[in-house]
Amino acid sequence: MAIISFIIVLLSPLLASSQKAFFSLGAELGFPVGNYMEVGNVGVGGSVRFEHPWSKHVSGMLTAEYIQYNTKETNMYMREKFSALPIQFGVKYYTKEKAIYPAGLYFTGELGFTGEFYTTTFSGDLNNFIDTHHDTYVGFCNTIGTGYQLGILDMGFRFQTILSSNSGITGYYHFRLAVTIR
Repeated sequence: MAIISFIIVLLSPLLASSQKAFFSLGAELGFPVGNYMEVGNVGVGGSVRFEHPWSKHVSGMLTAEYIQYNTKETNMYMREKFSALPIQFGVKYYTKEKAIYPAGLYFTGELGFTGEFYTTTFSGDLNNFIDTHHDTYVGFCNTIGTGYQLGILDMGFRFQTILSSNSGITGYYHFRLAVTIR
């Protein structure tokens, strides 16, 4: 019951605001830091974001993204793949006062959960041996970022931090180019 009350409190500004909510679909480019660098070098993916203005400068947002990192060969007998699925709730502050739809420079902060998906493939020369292991972990995540909204284009940069039982504290830098659907 406490969780439902907490969600209602977080979403209550949505009910009080008369400004229009909108979605954005984005392409993501990520560069890992920390433990994620052991698995991949560059990640690509996509995101969906719901944004609802709460005031003339502040919007609430809900973001779901999927990013997969390129395969990195650990040695000739082992390959690893990594992907992440963060789902976050956050706040976006626009420096310029907005009328109906937001525009200009903004700053963001988000909190949420992330799913981490690892695939490790072992192979060998004896009888074409191949063995694949799949591991899934759930962790907490947060981001801080900045960007610029220009018409229907949203260009952003953020740093994603993840805390999980598998990878410890790690993260990645993100670049996002999105199209707003109003």
